[in-house]
Order: sequence, then structure tokens, then C-alpha cells
Amino acid sequence: LVENAVKYAVEPDRRGGRIVIECRRRDASCEIRITDSGDGFDPEAAIEGFGIGGVRQRLELNYPGAHRFEFTCTQGCTLTIEIPIC
Repeated sequence: LVENAVKYAVEPDRRGGRIVIECRRRDASCEIRITDSGDGFDPEAAIEGFGIGGVRQRLELNYPGAHRFEFTCTQGCTLTIEIPIC
């Protein structure tokens, strides 16, 4: 997911960019957030590639119905994953 942020947000911008990776405990779960400084995009209109699709599939296999995976893309993108702490 960080590789996607580099490839699609930082690399195309001649000035470079910024990626912030955060991980924190939220009650009985772990929230991981990756935010980039790219131009953003419409996640509903984007074609989901192997990387994102693979992450979605692995989350569902490992945490069926007990995880969260979402994009917020306006100015830059934020991808949030929340999984239970075992």
C-alpha cells in the first residue's frame, strides 16, 4: 500500500511528496492509516489493481467480517485498515 502511494502520488510529482504512516490501538483493534500528498482520485471510478484487491482479499480471509478497509481521497488519499487485536 505504501508502494502504491509512492507510485501514484509521490513519483508523478516533480516536487516529490509526502507519505505518513500511522498505527494506533483503538479499543480491541489496531488501526493502520496511510496518507499521501497526491492529487487524490475518485475511488469509486478507479480500477482496482492487484495490490489493493489482494489486500482486500487477505483481510477478508484472515478477519472475515471483523475488519475495515476504506479510502478517502480528496486532496491526497488516506487508506485506513482496522483489524482486531488477537
